Amino acid sequence: MSETGGAPALNHAVLRALMHAAAPGAAGLPCCVPARLSPISVLFFDNSDNVVLRHYEDMVVDECGCR
Repeated sequence: MSETGGAPALNHAVLRALMHAAAPGAAGLPCCVPARLSPISVLFFDNSDNVVLRHYEDMVVDECGCR
């Protein structure tokens, strides 16, 4: 994925770039960030031994991009 196309810059990349501009020694430029995320389902026991199924959005990185 190129820097000029593909997914829009994510908040993390924007924040790192701003931090680098303000204080170049404090934060490096971003180089690789998640570009596409997918959900994950987790099956677990709660504190009362009930079986619980939870769906969490945007937890698995499917694709990365340079920003």
